[in-house]
Amino acid sequence: MSGWSLLLQAADEPLTAFESALNDPQAAQHALLMQIIGTNAACEFGRAHGFAGVQTIADYRMAVPMRTHAGFERQISRMADGEAGVLTSSPVIAFEETGGTSSGAKLIPYTVESLASFRNAVLPWLADLARRRPGICAGKTYVSISPATRAPRVTAGGIPSGLATEAAYLGDDLVGAFLSILVVPPEIATI
Repeated sequence: MSGWSLLLQAADEPLTAFESALNDPQAAQHALLMQIIGTNAACEFGRAHGFAGVQTIADYRMAVPMRTHAGFERQISRMADGEAGVLTSSPVIAFEETGGTSSGAKLIPYTVESLASFRNAVLPWLADLARRRPGICAGKTYVSISPATRAPRVTAGGIPSGLATEAAYLGDDLVGAFLSILVVPPEIATI
C-alpha cells in the first residue's frame, strides 16, 4: 500500500468526525472545550481558574482572561524544567520552539492529546485535498512544519525540544507513510 493510501485510510475516521461536527459546529466546539476543561481541571492552571465549575463558554470566558504567550512564560519555563501538572494534566512529551520573529523564540508544549488534535486536523485536510485533486496522490509533496536547521535539544527537565521529524506530528503509525510521500527528505534540513 502506498504512503498516500495509508494516510488516506488513516484519515477516514477523523474526516467522518470533522464532517459530522460541521452539522453543528457550535455544539462540537462546546463539547471539545468541555472535554479539554474536564481533562485539565486538576492541573494547577485548571484549579486556579475554577475549571471544575465551568459549564459553558461564558463561564470559561469569565474564568480565564485572555493573555499572550508572555502571560504563560513562567509556567512554561517550569514545565521545561520538568514540573508536571502546571498548564495541563497530561505529561508534556515535547516542546517546539517558534522561529521568534517578533519577540524571540518561544517554547510551545506538546502533549499526546495536542498532537492527536493536530493529526485530527491535518488528516481530514489531506483527505479533502485528495478528493478535490486526486492527481496529487500520484506524486510527492513538500512539507515543512518544524523550524529548519535546528539541532535536536532537550530542556533542563530532559524533555525533547523539537520532534524527531515532521512525520511525528501525525503519529508513530504514520511516520513511514508520511516520509514516503515527501519530495525532500527531512534530513536535508540539517545540512
